[in-house]
Amino acid sequence: IHKSSTAKEQRTRYVQCYAEGSCNVGQNVVDNICFGSDCPVAESAPISFGCCNQYSPMFQAQTADGIIGVGPGSNLVKHLHDLHKLDSYEFAICLDNNDGRFSVGGYSEALHTGPMQWTTLGVSPEGHYQNFVGSIGATGGPKVTLPEDERETLFDSGTTYTYVTQHIFQEFQEIFRGACKGNGKCDGNEDKAASGAQKLLACYDRLTPAQKKTFPTLELTFAKGMVHKVTPDMYFFNTAGKTCIGIFDDPQDTFTLGANFMRGHD
Repeated sequence: IHKSSTAKEQRTRYVQCYAEGSCNVGQNVVDNICFGSDCPVAESAPISFGCCNQYSPMFQAQTADGIIGVGPGSNLVKHLHDLHKLDSYEFAICLDNNDGRFSVGGYSEALHTGPMQWTTLGVSPEGHYQNFVGSIGATGGPKVTLPEDERETLFDSGTTYTYVTQHIFQEFQEIFRGACKGNGKCDGNEDKAASGAQKLLACYDRLTPAQKKTFPTLELTFAKGMVHKVTPDMYFFNTAGKTCIGIFDDPQDTFTLGANFMRGHD
């Protein structure tokens, strides 16, 4: 707070807790904020935010030093939209393996390898942007058709992996293993004990980049027919000598598409 000449500490404090049980506590502050390396005060928007001074262990281990909420309502993007009288209330997030790009007011087509696709967007009772997935499966193979009451999902760049309901997980696991049958497909030694213990789609003895390429591309079909493809280099992660697929059976029975399903997309 003391490093900013425009920051004003408020009398109120905040507590932010997350689904896995971790909580952060701190003081509410008002300061001028904008995006980019060159950020003159004239182009910044005054916004209230929490300055954390009691971190949960999970946050202490991370290199990130802050979280910017972009959900519906009074967020930083909306403040910048109103302040600069932007033509449209739009923002775009593009994640890469090591970094990414956040755009306010629109998106850059220079990043794209194909035409932009559009799908339906809603707002959940909890105040999150909400998408609707009709099916999930492997490209060129069978798909799990989701029942109406399990189609609501959300993109969450702050969640590393993807979590699906128990019903979706069980059917999708069968489809994935079916897609791996055949010569040259899914070249790896599966460790089913590790998969079951962590309740994730599949784990293998550490895979090489060449082995990963033998695995199928995953595919989600959203409302209005938008197809979202997730390649093996996006859904795999390494842990304790294993290479695992970052799709978990969520004990809370929610459907959340994490950062691994957003990588390589704008």
